[in-house]
Amino acid sequence: MSTPRRSGRPVAPTELREGIVATALGLLLSSPDVEQVTIARITEAAGCTPPTLYHYWPSRSALLLEASARGWETFRSSQAIAPGSPDPQERLRARGQAYLRFAITHPELFRVLFLSRSEEVERGSALDDLIDDVAAAIDEGYLFGDAGQLALGLWATAHGVAALTYANPPFAEHAPALLDQLTDRLLARPADKALRRAPADKS
Repeated sequence: MSTPRRSGRPVAPTELREGIVATALGLLLSSPDVEQVTIARITEAAGCTPPTLYHYWPSRSALLLEASARGWETFRSSQAIAPGSPDPQERLRARGQAYLRFAITHPELFRVLFLSRSEEVERGSALDDLIDDVAAAIDEGYLFGDAGQLALGLWATAHGVAALTYANPPFAEHAPALLDQLTDRLLARPADKALRRAPADKS
């Protein structure tokens, strides 16, 4: 396997491999369809040959799965929220806002990770930490029901607002407030809902 050179010096194998992964991820983000990210485009952009690429990955799909997995690392890092908030509702609202903020600040990565149907993109979810926070809220008596189902509803709400914002970027100005409103309705406890439905005392 020949060793490519950059700026007149040989490229170390680790640096070369990382460069190819970064190139593949960049092409995933800039291409409207995964099928357009071909071996020819990757090798041309990375400055290597197909045999060099296949030395590290058995197939194009394997490379794209690893590249999109790097995207998931970026997503998970973006979802960190301030620890220790005593209010379960505030923590759950913060989860939704972090998801929406990722869609606004990394629109093409959001598209690749959450809107692509390609089997060559690593699958993941935003549910793990959300389920933990919902379970904690249930343990504290703030919410009632199944943690998985409640978390799925919250994620679906955040994803819907995020996808709408991706499709219509000017909506980003209004999206955070709308997401908070929808989240608060989902988190309303049965007693809260009963109070809102109760007729006003006219006496």
